[in-house]
Amino acid sequence: SGKLGASQVVPELQKIRADFKTLVDGAGGLKQFCAAHRELEFITRFGSDGFVQRRLAEVSHQDVVDVLLELIDKSSGKLGASQVVPELKKIRADFKTVVDGAGGPKQFCAAHREL
Repeated sequence: SGKLGASQVVPELQKIRADFKTLVDGAGGLKQFCAAHRELEFITRFGSDGFVQRRLAEVSHQDVVDVLLELIDKSSGKLGASQVVPELKKIRADFKTVVDGAGGPKQFCAAHREL
C-alpha cells in the first residue's frame, strides 16, 4: 500500500542494515528523519503510532495546464467551468490545490495563455 507503520520502520531498516537505526536516531528520531528527507512523509493518525509513506512529487502549474488541455481535447474543445475542479481532482487531488491557490479556475486559466 506504499506506507509502513511507524513502529515497524526502524526494525525493518535494521534487517536491511544494522547501522540504519543509528542514522535515524542521529536525525532525532523517525519524524525528524522523514522531515529531513523530501521523499518521505511521516503521517500521524489519532489512535495509532502513525506511518511513513512515500511523498508524492510536487505538482507544478504546468502539470495542471497539461492535464487540463488533455481534458479539454477529450471534451471536443471545451470543458464546463463547473467540471474543471472535479475532473482535475479525479486525476490527482493536488491539482485542485494548485487551482485553488491561484484563486480558482477562472484566475488559473487567466494566468495561463494556453487556456
